[in-house]
Amino acid sequence: MTNSETGRLDRVERLMESIATQVANNREDIVRTDQATRRNASAIERLGERMEQFIQQAQADRELMVQLQQEVRGIQTENRRILDILLNQQND
Repeated sequence: MTNSETGRLDRVERLMESIATQVANNREDIVRTDQATRRNASAIERLGERMEQFIQQAQADRELMVQLQQEVRGIQTENRRILDILLNQQND
């Protein structure tokens, strides 16, 4: 083998080693990316579940507020009637 061929083989060998290193690094990056994607998907699922809980609680709170509003309006009406009765008694 000539010096030129040996030099060329050395360059090809270094290039192959570099490619092999890059492939190994890419594999590691892919594994880390896959793990991160799985963690993110799990976190997103948990967030969705929490959001559903918040929505359900907000709906229950809204229903309670509507009920309390109706009770307050009833009390206000009753208070007006009592006040009218008392004012009519004073005017007599």
